[in-house]
Amino acid sequence: MKRILHILSAIDGGGGERVVYNYYSNMNHNNVKLDLAVIDRGCKQLLEDGFREMGCNVFYVPVPIFKRLWTIHKMMRNGHYDGVHCHRIFLAEIYMILGWINHIPLRIAHAHMAFIVGHKKGVFINTLLKPLLKLFTTKRLACGEAAARYVWGSAKGVTIINNAIDLKKFRYDPQVRMEYRRKLNIQDDELVIGHVGRFDEQKNHTFLIRVFDALCKEYPGKIFRMIMIGEGELLETIKMSVEKTEYFDKLHFLGLQSDVNNWMQAFDIFLLPSLFEGLPVVGVEAQAIGLPCVFSDSITSEFKMSNRVSFLSLKAPLKQWTNIIYRYIIEQSKDDNRQIITSKGFNIVIEAPKLEKIYLNG
Repeated sequence: MKRILHILSAIDGGGGERVVYNYYSNMNHNNVKLDLAVIDRGCKQLLEDGFREMGCNVFYVPVPIFKRLWTIHKMMRNGHYDGVHCHRIFLAEIYMILGWINHIPLRIAHAHMAFIVGHKKGVFINTLLKPLLKLFTTKRLACGEAAARYVWGSAKGVTIINNAIDLKKFRYDPQVRMEYRRKLNIQDDELVIGHVGRFDEQKNHTFLIRVFDALCKEYPGKIFRMIMIGEGELLETIKMSVEKTEYFDKLHFLGLQSDVNNWMQAFDIFLLPSLFEGLPVVGVEAQAIGLPCVFSDSITSEFKMSNRVSFLSLKAPLKQWTNIIYRYIIEQSKDDNRQIITSKGFNIVIEAPKLEKIYLNG
């Protein structure tokens, strides 16, 4: 059995940790055992029980950077690990060096993000430390070619591990749709905008609210609702910014949810106007359910799997966003994209053995 230490910032249901969860759920646990080093946020995190049920150890490590590094160094020294798999790319070079010091043969750095716009400081740090990352990493992974180019400079020599999903969980179900809409007293003729993402700068919730406001004003004869799933440091700020608006009662802030796949059934369209992403797993999930999607064009189009998916500039007039959203949403149809999702490498049942093979063979 191979023992692999994963280093994650959180296991609260975000994209990166859901990818780890999906992959390990579909591996042979007699071949591979995972331990997780996760930053301590002072509370139990959403996916902890699920990981533990699969036999994983979950270790919460301190927030202060030097205490965290020392804690992880001791874990590597005493853990008898065959591999370390790091998902925090801006500290990955340090973790790769610690893995080398502790004689861990397989050292994986996994790029989940492509800083396509702005963030000059992040770009500078990444460029400065890239030689160390390349030197001490034995296996380079990325969620897509855009993320590979950003972190490694090129996709050459980088193994793409797609953000694959369990297609059985993301299949359109009209009964589930009705059940979850009733939880919020959403009527059949009401149109639901959906969003899943952590409330931080990256996910661009301020723009999301502006789009919803413009949509309500442009089509006053329609009743719109917006469901937002996620938590984060900007959640209360966003809530305060809209609490006095006339449409506040149409906004649903649901926090973290363990059944995101079911809540997405209640959506009529999915929006993700992020400032930057790698390859968002939630976008794959939305397309699997058959939802039309509108993404910002700062997100890679590598994962487009439906004709009802658009990538728009954040600098475009709001009317361009609202026109496309309304056009998609009034169609009220669901596409079956499962076959194309499988053919493009996003079916977890087929993809998980590929990562397991990396763990087993190095």
